[in-house]
Amino acid sequence: RFSSVFRPFLFFTGHYWYAWGFYANRHERTLYSAERILSIILRHIPTVHSAVEIGCEVGTYLTVFNKSWVKKILGIDGSWVEGRLLEIPENSFMQAKLQHATLQITQTYDLNICLEIAEHLPTESAKTFVAFLTTPSPTYSFRRQFPFREA
Repeated sequence: RFSSVFRPFLFFTGHYWYAWGFYANRHERTLYSAERILSIILRHIPTVHSAVEIGCEVGTYLTVFNKSWVKKILGIDGSWVEGRLLEIPENSFMQAKLQHATLQITQTYDLNICLEIAEHLPTESAKTFVAFLTTPSPTYSFRRQFPFREA
């Protein structure tokens, strides 16, 4: 645990500690990757008209989808994502405790993406999270960060 001196500058996601400024320039740091990865996905799955991203951070991937004529988008992440930093409309964002995966998604989406989220969750929530991950869409893209990779 961190001393109380550092707590105003850090937030806990349930498994990791981050500096509050982590999301401040997140869009700029991930936009190129989002454009490249999604161009490949859309080449292979051209009928994507709606997308949900679990662990969306500020919504960079969803903004790229939105520029590609995917109009129905939903981003899901924790309460640590500040609304003022979102790159997607606030009504396209839902807060959830992903380690509990209790959020009910009532609509379906053509594609669900979840990139480097699973390693942030406790092991005991794996079964519930996978069920949550596969519910809103018949097609999903999932990537887990490699163990021991430098952040």
